[in-house]
Amino acid sequence: MAKTEPHAAYSAFTHGLQHRWSFVKCTIPGISPLLRPLENSIRNTFLPALLRSHTMGDDERALLTLPPRLGGMGITSPERMADEENLNSINLTRSLTEKIIAQDANGETDQNAILELKKTFSRNRQSAQVESLERLKGVLPDDTVRKIHTAQETGASNWLTCLPIRAKGFSLNKQEFVDAVALRYGWPVEGIPNTCACGSLNDVNSTTP
Repeated sequence: MAKTEPHAAYSAFTHGLQHRWSFVKCTIPGISPLLRPLENSIRNTFLPALLRSHTMGDDERALLTLPPRLGGMGITSPERMADEENLNSINLTRSLTEKIIAQDANGETDQNAILELKKTFSRNRQSAQVESLERLKGVLPDDTVRKIHTAQETGASNWLTCLPIRAKGFSLNKQEFVDAVALRYGWPVEGIPNTCACGSLNDVNSTTP
């Protein structure tokens, strides 16, 4: 599907499929190594099909795990997130677990405390994402970093986060999606001539009519 309908495949992955792994990540400790084949499949099969000919390095893979609002694509790594999500789940359910072990049928969990924990986890996750982005800015090409800044502008990533509803005009065809991602990160655009009509090397910034 990623080869023929990349926009639909991307949306299905980010809005649905990757969330199906949340339960096992939250409930099974030490599962991270067992999720490595899944990450390998995402990196070596799904992403090449989604992005066509572009070769994926470690830094670019890390970039794509970031949320669209930070310039990424929200294609998370289940292997990398498993331990953190399991620990968060343990901390979040600790009071309930203790009551179950003690067979306390009358006790109630403090919902306000749970809400505060959720907010803390969210802040920590966002801080880690920002730190990852700052690290990537130091190693990615300058042109890609400039593109990331542009992608962080208000509304610049709406085409990624909205559902590809064809009737509303939100669905991109195969070539449109691949080109849009390439332009988003300054990657080579597939299929353009090597030289411009003026004789110079061709690129997406060419202004020759």
